[in-house]
Amino acid sequence: MPMLTLFGTINVGFGLSRRTYLSALLLFTAGALFVMCSSLTISLAQFLAPPEFRGRVVSIYLVAFLGGSPLGGLASGWLVTRVGSAPVMLVVNGTALTLVALYFLIHGQGLKGI
Repeated sequence: MPMLTLFGTINVGFGLSRRTYLSALLLFTAGALFVMCSSLTISLAQFLAPPEFRGRVVSIYLVAFLGGSPLGGLASGWLVTRVGSAPVMLVVNGTALTLVALYFLIHGQGLKGI
């Protein structure tokens, strides 16, 4: 969850950035955090699933992940047409991700059962 919180915060920073080199650095960092978050979540899904269900869990995870991204992009694209600014939507989406990640980081059960 700390990586997800940082990923959302970096997206907010990118949405607010007006400098090319700073934007490139923020995008590189966000990409690295995205890869780390994706790797961690699929590893945890495999680790927590019983061995006989591991393939099914991973396939459902991938359907949700790969199917959810276009739906989120569609919703964000529709909101951009209403708001009128892509950087504003980056800030809104990054803030929402940061707040959700912080909520689960503070109030969530996390991996206490492991």
